[in-house]
Amino acid sequence: MAGEACDRGKVLLNGAPVKASRDILPGVMIRIDLGSGVLEFEVVALPEGNVSRAEAQTCYRIHHDERGSRFFI
Repeated sequence: MAGEACDRGKVLLNGAPVKASRDILPGVMIRIDLGSGVLEFEVVALPEGNVSRAEAQTCYRIHHDERGSRFFI
C-alpha cells in the first residue's frame, strides 16, 4: 500500500514526491493524502527495534490532520 501511494504521488517528503524506498531522518515533514483527508506530521525520532505503542507515539508530531476519528496511526 505504501509503495502504491508513493507511486501515485500521495506521499510528500518535505513537500516533494517520494519513493517508498527513500530513507528518512528526524526532522523531516511527511504529508500523506489518504483520499478521505490529509495527514501531515514531523518525524521526531527513529527508534531501533520494536517499541511499544506509547513509545511509538513519541516518535512523530502531527501538524495537520484531516483524517477523522476512524483512522489511527
